[in-house]
Amino acid sequence: GGGGGGGGGSESSSYFFFTANKDGSTVSRYSLDPSNAAVVTLGDYQNTAISGPTGLAATSNGNCLFIASEGNSTIESVKIDSTGELIHQQSYQPGFAPSDFAINSNDTSLYAYSRIEPKYAFYSVNAVDCLLEFKGQSSVNDQIAGMEVIESLTSVVISTDVNTMLFTIGSMGSLIPVSSVNTVGAAALMRRPSAEQIFVSIGVQTLAIFSVSTVSLNPIPGSPQSTNMISNMAFEKDGNYMYTAGTIQGSVSMRSVDAEGATTLISTIASGGTYPIAVAVDPTGKTLITANYQSNDVSTYLITHGGGGESAGISLVHNTSSGALPRDVVIVTK
Repeated sequence: GGGGGGGGGSESSSYFFFTANKDGSTVSRYSLDPSNAAVVTLGDYQNTAISGPTGLAATSNGNCLFIASEGNSTIESVKIDSTGELIHQQSYQPGFAPSDFAINSNDTSLYAYSRIEPKYAFYSVNAVDCLLEFKGQSSVNDQIAGMEVIESLTSVVISTDVNTMLFTIGSMGSLIPVSSVNTVGAAALMRRPSAEQIFVSIGVQTLAIFSVSTVSLNPIPGSPQSTNMISNMAFEKDGNYMYTAGTIQGSVSMRSVDAEGATTLISTIASGGTYPIAVAVDPTGKTLITANYQSNDVSTYLITHGGGGESAGISLVHNTSSGALPRDVVIVTK
């Protein structure tokens, strides 16, 4: 999914997370206590605009959720109220089957892309009313694995199953090709928060890491790294730790990330459910969540960073039922 809503949170903050359930054509809603990874199920959201949802994006103010439905080639925008209820705002037809999103951190631009056909559309965002304005559509040559916005460089990065490409953001959000690098077999792409670095999982057991400039993608020293299974990734807000899901292996891992972007494995454990396909970490860096595609549930894990006699690592706390085939998960703060 694109983005995670809300800031770092405080004692008075409320935390919610949502899953896009591909077979159930629903979005499951939950409240979360990050301090102990406790979850309360709030029920499923259904709307005629949702059919086969596969991707979610939230604005950083925690106000809006966008739902990508491959089944009916529709994007739905909803408001998130203070209790975690979802309120339909509008539906949009991008002209292809949208799979997921990339959203910039200041909530002004949204890119929807497809994993079925190599197309993407770009929208301006009204993060108060949760409305989108269509700005255009374009395509690349190969199947898209992921997309990230780097607003500090006025750039977008797209990974396909052949290469990873750098674009400059042009008029009305259009993308102008700048450079590309070979990343055959890319499975996932993630930007490191607060850094101009991107991480590309290649063939699920290799991690390519690039520093990004306005003109090029530059491999860091030691990249690519051999890793355990990585099908999807998430970072803590400060970017110093990353969490990965090994979908086929059924594993979840915690890695530290140094200033240059090199990662070191800290811990790997068995996932709480089968086929963990999406992963998210809450803004406080205390709870990790996986959406488990084949067991129709979500798992929450407590994160420890070490110190005070504790070892750094992750530990499974709960499994909670979701709708059928949860394909994505996103966490928001209110």
